[in-house]
Amino acid sequence: MTSPKAVAGSPSSGWSSTTCGTNASPTGTAGRCCGPGTEQDQDRRSATMDPCRAAAVEMCRSSTQRTGWAANRNDVPAIVALAGHRVTIRAMTVEPDPRIRFETSGAGLDAAVQLYEEAYESTGFSASRTDRPFAYRFQVVGDDTMTFRSTRFDGRMQGEVEVPDEYVVMWTSDGGGRVDVGRQEVDFAPGTPRVFPTRRPFVFDLQDIRQSLVQFDRGYLEGVAAEVHGTRPGPLVFDHTAAPRPEDLRAWNAQVQRAAAIVLGPAPLTGLALAETVRETALAFLGAFPHETIAPDVALPQGATGRVREALEFMHAFAHTPVTTTDVAEHVGLSVRGLQQAFQRQVGTAPNALLRGIRLDRVHEELRRASAGDLTVASVALRWGFAHLGRFSAAYASRFGQYPRDTLQQPRGVVPQP
Repeated sequence: MTSPKAVAGSPSSGWSSTTCGTNASPTGTAGRCCGPGTEQDQDRRSATMDPCRAAAVEMCRSSTQRTGWAANRNDVPAIVALAGHRVTIRAMTVEPDPRIRFETSGAGLDAAVQLYEEAYESTGFSASRTDRPFAYRFQVVGDDTMTFRSTRFDGRMQGEVEVPDEYVVMWTSDGGGRVDVGRQEVDFAPGTPRVFPTRRPFVFDLQDIRQSLVQFDRGYLEGVAAEVHGTRPGPLVFDHTAAPRPEDLRAWNAQVQRAAAIVLGPAPLTGLALAETVRETALAFLGAFPHETIAPDVALPQGATGRVREALEFMHAFAHTPVTTTDVAEHVGLSVRGLQQAFQRQVGTAPNALLRGIRLDRVHEELRRASAGDLTVASVALRWGFAHLGRFSAAYASRFGQYPRDTLQQPRGVVPQP
């Protein structure tokens, strides 16, 4: 029910029907690739096809079994020997369509569970029937930077997933459910898009849904975000509990409609046109959904792993907000006491002390870059949550070896000596 990986087709998958491929196909073949089915189905299809069509199907099937997708085969002609005949399927000379298409559907609970577990590289999914006759359908169209995905699932599906290499936004036109169950739960209802929780596993519970998703490759979106914000590329943290503002939602919906008409439409599409569409959609996504960038050069304490590392990344991303240790604990799914104990075990200090240190570092960086006439120590300290200037100055001097006023007054480019 989330953003799947490419699933390699195999006769043992149990899918009722599958099509996959690209719009570029050899002369004499259909625009969509054949998919796995029962051996009887494959034999029956082959028996009723003319030799050239049967050869194309066999080439398509072998390509699917090797890669999971039907690849563009414009490198060499395919030479297939069949029933004593030498059949040549010539490659097309036009620019191949860059889109990858994948579609599968069925009516079996076990097959649905297997499909989604393989797609999400997860285990422990469960599916059950509801009042509707059970059926599912899943489709993906796009390239390796962005895909449009849709799911129809007439039933209930539950499980835990993680999408570490993608950023995903989802909305429903029918049905609903909950995401991030047991932590920062969000109820899904038709019409309101939400971003998946980022950089950690989450539990979902969805029922009788018509679901649409847009998925962005992690590295691609982080690169676009770096251009927009004028920073180096780094991980993005989205607030999946926050709905877009009305004006941002209108802009996002308008761009999705434009992009869907291009990506999902029947017209031929060049790689350049698709790249422009992906970029425009990525910019609309970044503009609509609240997020922060974790600086790529942030040094995390040695030994920080798992939820402690997740908590530290969250602190760095949201240090400029009134986030507290309680908020951090809730974000990573621990009690405050559990978070404190985890920090003591792994990094030897308390989470509130590290959060205060992060904010002191931000003050130091801001003062170091500014000139004395641009701002005051008091204004910067207050902006970063330090209301008591005496205690702030003492903590600053202990950390950096000089008082904040000295940092502000020193010539730019001079590094203070401890």
